[in-house]
Amino acid sequence: MGFLKDAAAVFKKKKLVFKERRQIGGDVYTFRFEKPEELSWRAGQHGLFTITHKKVKPPTKPFTISSSPREDVIEMTTRIDDRPSDYKQALLELEPGMEMTMSGPVGSFHTDDGERMVFIAGGIGITPFHAMLRELSDADIRAETPPILLYVDGEGRFTYSEELSVITDRGIAEVHFIESSEELHKELELLEGTDVENYLIAGPYSMVESVSKHLVGTGVPKKNIRKETFIGY
Repeated sequence: MGFLKDAAAVFKKKKLVFKERRQIGGDVYTFRFEKPEELSWRAGQHGLFTITHKKVKPPTKPFTISSSPREDVIEMTTRIDDRPSDYKQALLELEPGMEMTMSGPVGSFHTDDGERMVFIAGGIGITPFHAMLRELSDADIRAETPPILLYVDGEGRFTYSEELSVITDRGIAEVHFIESSEELHKELELLEGTDVENYLIAGPYSMVESVSKHLVGTGVPKKNIRKETFIGY
């Protein structure tokens, strides 16, 4: 059923009107668009964003919707270095009032109510978890056992670090900033034998597969591991 819903959503394009660009740290940028009235999604899902103001190849790329479904904007967040692709250069050229289109939302990378979750993010893989945690924060939801976020970045460039620290202080979630795989494995060992129901992992392919393999090796069933791979980072 999820596949059929995604297939149908891909053919439904929504017009997005650009509002503003924000550089939220280093080479990470957030692009904000007006939210179409009829659009809804689950935190963690992604859209297929298409450049329409100029010709680029490919014109369409998938990005997580990094804003909360409770907000009145659509945000997509990505890294753009000093040698951007044609697509990302086109993003930088957007001016308020210009338009893109988005198909979707699609994907099953989201949470279910009542689950005890551990989120594991690598680099820009933080974006789906940002949407999930911001939604909990917007709704002021404090679970008896808050979700745990293990955020790994070997360069110590933690996007949304201030916002995530506030979320921790408010008791919405428990966030750990981690700078090495060894430290991550130690954190995961502390969770062995606890009542964690599902692990959600997002980030570069090698990181996602390595963490997934580690979890399976400690006895976590594959069905309890959900993965979202970010290609090209």
